[in-house]
Amino acid sequence: MTLTEADKECFKLAIELVRKRGGGDQQQIEKVLSARGFESAGHFACYSCQVDVLGVRPWQPVPSCAFIREGWQDFIARGDDATLGKYAASVLLRQMLGLGISPYHPDPKGAIAEAEATNKRRPKSREPV
Repeated sequence: MTLTEADKECFKLAIELVRKRGGGDQQQIEKVLSARGFESAGHFACYSCQVDVLGVRPWQPVPSCAFIREGWQDFIARGDDATLGKYAASVLLRQMLGLGISPYHPDPKGAIAEAEATNKRRPKSREPV
């Protein structure tokens, strides 16, 4: 998988957020960085942040999960899966992608709200009559 610049920026942000937690979280992210490198640490930090801000249950996925990124359209087509969370994560990912937000953003709903607010503030182009 090729990471975009936006993905890498989201990894940096997520790693920094996990570092700021301090304690064991900070130690763990430093170990992952040194043992497995930036990309693995970015995935780990992003997942951790998304789980926290979205408040998902332990068995529920988040938008950054590989199987959600690869199959989100199928999960949406199948419909709501109740407490499994694949549908909810897929709908959230669809919103993110539609607004140009990386699936690795550590705060998906916050990024969506910010992007939507920015879009509302932009002047609408006038269509010829």
